[in-house]
Amino acid sequence: MKKIYVIVIVIIAVCLLSGIGISTALFLTSDTDSIITENKPVDEEKEQADYEPTDEDKARYAELEQIQSEINEAAASFTDEAGYVEPANYEAAIAAVAAYAQTAMEQGRILSVTSDEQSVATTLNSGINIVYMPKMRGVMAGSGKTEVWTVEPYAWSKEFLVNQAAGRSSRVSSVCDDILEDYSIRSNCRKGEEAVSEEVTVEFVKSFEADSCVFWVSHGGCNKKYGPLVSLGQECNLDNIGIYIEDLIGTRLIVTNDGNFAVTAAFFEYYYEDGDLDNCMFYLAACATLKDDSLAKTFLKKGADLVAGSSQNISIL
Repeated sequence: MKKIYVIVIVIIAVCLLSGIGISTALFLTSDTDSIITENKPVDEEKEQADYEPTDEDKARYAELEQIQSEINEAAASFTDEAGYVEPANYEAAIAAVAAYAQTAMEQGRILSVTSDEQSVATTLNSGINIVYMPKMRGVMAGSGKTEVWTVEPYAWSKEFLVNQAAGRSSRVSSVCDDILEDYSIRSNCRKGEEAVSEEVTVEFVKSFEADSCVFWVSHGGCNKKYGPLVSLGQECNLDNIGIYIEDLIGTRLIVTNDGNFAVTAAFFEYYYEDGDLDNCMFYLAACATLKDDSLAKTFLKKGADLVAGSSQNISIL
């Protein structure tokens, strides 16, 4: 049986890839040995291009747009023209949105609201879920840019071959320790797949394969109703709301206040079988991805050897 370890460190692995500053990160690992290789994303399902929104889709999307607009209006006095909330206004913005949502629920305009210190979650009458997570300057993915890299550490380096021949460990946890200590390791990585912004779609994050090392930079947060959320680069719109309606109602996908999809632990529980992510390492460079362990434990359950993330907001120096 895999053993799970939690190690608190004060360096973020993704600094090596993006020059990001220091924050508290958590690593959850298992004791399974592994060699890391690349993964390959799949194309969007062909039927999506031919999908025609139904009248019900149009009604759901109209409700979504209306409530999104009202949520952003509630936070407008704390938000600048570019959509950022200053750190000093963070709590006030959340309180304003929570007050709006409470009134909307009492009026029967939404089904429910759940708020905490980082976010406000609302369930619409259609069953679609929206979460308000303020974006701040100087915080990970505050720019709205989402990126996913997959790499194959050591695959073509002499050091890797020597270690293998000598029988030394090639566990992903060992590789991650080395990455933390030595920036030059990046030059020993063969690049796998990379997706930026709009390329980080629902279908892309369904496509992670075993033996992958995945670095995921995005906007994130943790809500007590859904657990950790990681934003995608794909917008929820009239053309795809009907395609993903079961995921939206099932809280596998959540719509953020900027209109993009975000994924929850339930998404990976539903779309991946146990063992699909064997020998993987995930670094979730998004705020609060390990504020609770539900998302990390889901990756481990599906076979991952190591999941790293942050228990709090990630500042960028």
